[in-house]
Amino acid sequence: MGMTHYYRSHDLQPVLATLENPVLSLTQTTRRHFWAGVFTLFAGTVLPAQAFAYHPEPISILVLNSYHKGFAWSDAIMQGIEETVAASPERIDVWIEYMDTKRFPDQPHRDSLFTHCRHKYAKQRFHAIITSDNNALDFVLKHRVDLFGGTPVVFAGINNFDPSMLQGHSAITGVAEHPDYEETFDIAHLLHPRAKAIVIPLPDSSTGRAIKKRMENTPKTEGAKIQIEFWEGLSIEDTSARLIARSDAPIIFAAGTARSESGRVLSNSEKAARIAESSSGPVYGDAEILLGHGVIGGKMVSGYTQGQTAGEFAIDILRGKRAENIPVLTESPNRWMFDFNVLQQFAVSVSELPAGSIVINQPRDIFDRYRDFALVALIAVIGFCAIIAVLVFNTILR
Repeated sequence: MGMTHYYRSHDLQPVLATLENPVLSLTQTTRRHFWAGVFTLFAGTVLPAQAFAYHPEPISILVLNSYHKGFAWSDAIMQGIEETVAASPERIDVWIEYMDTKRFPDQPHRDSLFTHCRHKYAKQRFHAIITSDNNALDFVLKHRVDLFGGTPVVFAGINNFDPSMLQGHSAITGVAEHPDYEETFDIAHLLHPRAKAIVIPLPDSSTGRAIKKRMENTPKTEGAKIQIEFWEGLSIEDTSARLIARSDAPIIFAAGTARSESGRVLSNSEKAARIAESSSGPVYGDAEILLGHGVIGGKMVSGYTQGQTAGEFAIDILRGKRAENIPVLTESPNRWMFDFNVLQQFAVSVSELPAGSIVINQPRDIFDRYRDFALVALIAVIGFCAIIAVLVFNTILR
C-alpha cells in the first residue's frame, strides 16, 4: 500500500537552496542543514517503506486441552496461557484443541482424536505445543512424531510428575501440579482435632487414580490417630447419601470431578458444593477454584499460575531458547487460602490459620471500608488548618 509522507518546509529549505545553486559556497552551518535535510528525506521515504514492506507470518502455537471449555480448572489454565501470550510483543497465533476426555474418557474417542488431528493439522506447522493436564501430555507423547514432528512441548497441570515420564522424549519442559496434601491434612487435623476420619471421594479416572497414588505416598501426620477413607467411582448422589448418613462429622477432602447417576460430569467446584451441602464436617480442597463453593480452604494450587508459567516457557522457546535448557518446575507455587464464611461456620478463628494465609469474604474493618473517605477528609482538614494559620499570621502582622 502506498504511503504519503509530509515534510515541514523549513526542514527542506536548506537542501532546496543548495540544489538551486550548486556553486553556492556552503558555510559550516549550511552543511549541517544540508545533511540534516538529506537524513530527513532518507528517514521519511526509505526507512518507512522498508518497515511496512516487512510483514512476518505470525508464530503459531497449539494448546491441547485435556478437557472441555467450561471446566473451571482448565479454564483457569487457559486464561493464564492466553493472557500471557497476549501480553507478548510477538505476533502469536494461538490454536486451541479441546480433547473433551472428562465427558468421553474411552479409548475409541482418543483414537478418533488422533484421526481428527492428523487430518486437521496435516499442513499446519506449529512452533510450540502447550498441553493442559495429563491426558493431553500422554496423547502428545504417544503421537507427537506422527502429528507434529519434533515440535517443542510445554506441559501444565500434570499430576504425579516424574522425570521418567519424559524418558525417550526430547524438547519437552513444563510445570507440574503438586498439591500439598500432607500440609493440608495436617492443618485440617489441627483445626478439627475431634475428627477421626478423612473421607476422600475420587472419580474412577486417570486423574482420580493419580490423586490416590500421590495421597497414599503422603506421610500421615505424626502421632495422629486418623483414618483415611477413599471412596472411588461413586456417583454424586451416592456420595451425598453416605455423608448424610454419617454422624461422626469427618473431614472431607474434595479432589477431582464426579458424575451424576445419569452420567453427567460435575466440575470440581460443583462437586465440592454438593459435598459441602451433604456433610456435617468441614470440606477441604486442593485448588483455589473451589473457594466460594463450601470449601473451608487448604494449601491451594492455582490453575491460572500453571497456565501463566507454561505460557512464559513457550514464549522463551519461540525466542530461541531450547526446551531442554528450561528446567521443569516440579514444585508448583501453592498458597494457603481459606473462606471466612466457612471458617465461621466451623468456629475457626483467622488467628489459628498459617501465617500469610489469604482469606476471602473476610469483612473489612471500619478504617479499611472508609479508607479513601478518611484520607480525603484528613487532607481537607490539613488544608483548612493551613489556610486558618495563614489568615491568623497575616492578622498578627497587621
